Amino acid sequence: MSLLPNPSAPCLSKSMTFGIELEIIVVSPKNYFKPEDAIVAISRALVAAGIDSTGHERFDEDAEIFNSKPEFSQWVVQFEGDLFLSETEEAMINVFHTRTQGVEISSRKFNFAEDWKAELETVFKVLYRFSQSGCKLITNATTGFHIHVGFGNENVEFRTAKSVLQLCTAFEDRLDALYATDRIDVDCEASAENGAHFNAGLAWHFQNNKATSFGPNVFHWLASIEEVSSHKELGAFFKNECPFDDEIMTTGHFSTVNIDNTYSDGHRNFMGTIEFRQHHGTLVLSEVMAHIELKRTIVTYCHCASDLEFLQLFSQVSIPNFTIRSLCQAIGTRREQIELYDDAFSVATEHAQAAKYHDAWAKLEDGKQDELGDLELRSFIESFHRSNRTAVLTKTQNKRDKGTYADLTTADFDVASSYHNFVMMNSAAFPDHQQLSTLARTMVSQQLNGSGSS
Repeated sequence: MSLLPNPSAPCLSKSMTFGIELEIIVVSPKNYFKPEDAIVAISRALVAAGIDSTGHERFDEDAEIFNSKPEFSQWVVQFEGDLFLSETEEAMINVFHTRTQGVEISSRKFNFAEDWKAELETVFKVLYRFSQSGCKLITNATTGFHIHVGFGNENVEFRTAKSVLQLCTAFEDRLDALYATDRIDVDCEASAENGAHFNAGLAWHFQNNKATSFGPNVFHWLASIEEVSSHKELGAFFKNECPFDDEIMTTGHFSTVNIDNTYSDGHRNFMGTIEFRQHHGTLVLSEVMAHIELKRTIVTYCHCASDLEFLQLFSQVSIPNFTIRSLCQAIGTRREQIELYDDAFSVATEHAQAAKYHDAWAKLEDGKQDELGDLELRSFIESFHRSNRTAVLTKTQNKRDKGTYADLTTADFDVASSYHNFVMMNSAAFPDHQQLSTLARTMVSQQLNGSGSS
């Protein structure tokens, strides 16, 4: 399989952009931020560090400058009401002596061609100083980290949006390996527990909506995506009954991948992005950068890959040893990025994290920390239970055993063979699956011999 060039490939005629959203819980002594609060304090600290930020202005004095700049041109610090400590975390503090605030920090719109890493480093240094100066910044199962990838102020091309949805659907079981257990839903169990933080996997949507046609096999789902002809029709795959509130219909915002904002419908603020929503909350800068780079690579591949390259990639779906590392290599992920994932998944890293876990328990049992220190230790312990490699692999296997991922055993498509198991065209025109298979073989054979179009 040929690999895609690096993300600055000339096929990207438009400038790729991105933005991130960080959710955190700020826990502080009751009057720590008086006369203001954590939101104002963080926003002011960002400005002091040279980061253009909004969220600190006072309406009575600064109303004329509040949000007066173009949308997505500043960092925004604001209240997020659906973030809360777990019961065990809350047990570490005296709620009468402390204040807890849910905060969302949204970045400005970055162009991948600029030095965005340096700016992120500055922001994370500001947040680190807060966590070391008398308050704690907590990320837990209720917090998330979202990445928006787009093309400036233009719509995401329909072909690109469709291909991203297909890639993430086909390889959902591999991609799940990158996330904490609370972000790997099995029948939406974790989503129901987190209430408003509903974050259902793509397979759940395809198994429950009315828009999926053909059957339960992953190639049926990919063909269903291929059949639609507009951005709006892609959104229909996410219109399902919410499992914990039958009066709510889900949208892309209720999914690990949200494509509802890829186009302008004239009735809402236009973002023009594909939003990746699956990542758990984190303040580890290397982790944030790694996932930004991966999402850039996914969108770049889906924007640039030829039909033949796409067919070759999807021929690997049912091959057990085609791992997340294999997927990263196939879509052109940079070598240093793959090495970072290798390190994250290594036995040495797993042992190091386990050592930190046992050390946290020892410190907690010593009782020498103050209550905010105990809270931080407890939060790390809970995070370890959600994100250690054994727990994640167990959760993905449980999801596979329950049939929550797409079926790979259906005989309608020859999923065990190579290039002819999926056709990138309107499958509804070919109700005979053998006819589909024959057509795919012919098409790929022509392309391999240079006589077909890609």
